[in-house]
Amino acid sequence: MQYELIGLGIIVFFALYVILIHNNIVRLEKAVKESWAGIQVQLEKKIDLIPNLVKILKSYGEYESNLLQKITEIRENVSNPSQAKKIENELEKDLNALKVKIEAYPDLKASSIYLDTQRQLNEIESDIAAARRIYNMSVKKFNQYIKYFPNVIIANIEGKKEKDFFMENRDLTNEAKNVKMDL
Repeated sequence: MQYELIGLGIIVFFALYVILIHNNIVRLEKAVKESWAGIQVQLEKKIDLIPNLVKILKSYGEYESNLLQKITEIRENVSNPSQAKKIENELEKDLNALKVKIEAYPDLKASSIYLDTQRQLNEIESDIAAARRIYNMSVKKFNQYIKYFPNVIIANIEGKKEKDFFMENRDLTNEAKNVKMDL
């Protein structure tokens, strides 16, 4: 009888431990999803602001309607982390090219509307960087947790895989100087 109670106690202990590991995996995965939502919000703000820059530039010259169409396509694909990396890189390249084009209009650069829009864009860029750091920290915690023993066993049983980091592409500024946009 005493050995049966000890055996039952051990089984209960392991069951509770497995439940604890499962709950931590769920908690960390939820943190990754929530932090990804933060990136999505900031990317959508950035996408919404770019047409304002184009409208401002339009008052000073012609612009390419392809850019607005591209922004619409980008907005539709922002929900997937793996595609969002590519999308943000394309968006950043187009935005840098647009900034280069704006340099040709000194009056525009002095416009209060343009300066306000540029300030908003800089704030959004800072917010995206902060959201990226939070997301990557959440991914790091999740990835580390599911690799520890015995957590790796439970994670494999549940089919949990490592999440991808959201990395910034630093080569875009140099690429933007070589991009020609007929605005």
